[in-house]
Amino acid sequence: MSTSRAQSRCLLHAAAILPLTLCASSFAWAADSGFYVGADLGIAQYPNNEDLQLPSGVVLRGSGSNLDNEDYAWAVTAGYRFNPYVAVEAGYLDLGETSGLLADGTGATPAVARFSFATSGPTLALVGTWPLGSWEPYLRFGVFFADTDLSFSALSAAAPFSGRTSDSSEEVFGGIGLGYRFSERWRARVELAFFDDAATATVGFTYRF
Repeated sequence: MSTSRAQSRCLLHAAAILPLTLCASSFAWAADSGFYVGADLGIAQYPNNEDLQLPSGVVLRGSGSNLDNEDYAWAVTAGYRFNPYVAVEAGYLDLGETSGLLADGTGATPAVARFSFATSGPTLALVGTWPLGSWEPYLRFGVFFADTDLSFSALSAAAPFSGRTSDSSEEVFGGIGLGYRFSERWRARVELAFFDDAATATVGFTYRF
């Protein structure tokens, strides 16, 4: 009889504690959800080689010291955090510009060209976070709606010419980062992200409303 009474008492205690636990958990999730904005600044690195085909069919190539393949990158974001683990973000990203001098590596022609290549556009991403106290490692997967501008001027054996072209595309990108929550509303973060034609290393912050 005493054993049965003890078990009943334990069940009553568990029944009383469970709603409080669920309530505390729901409050913690609600306290860590809502809209936020952010900004990031860093470096974008483009491939260390570029090609340009002239109307004559000659392919000019550049690499190494002939290319300036790093530039500043920046982004602004607005997002909604559903709970401590999942958020969605929309933003605008500028990957800066790469430029350089291209030449006929075979030496068959004296043709040379100077070019510049810049990419920017909106982003849409899903962010998964695993909170560890104040630290927040996270992964980001999304789509970059890239607007690309290419301008060039070349001197070939036939005649000098120049041109400019623009293109729009959608590309999947991914990132890995680490955030640090130093107040209820402010977070700092560092991130490495990878795109079709570039990679970025950035630092930034977010503010939750």
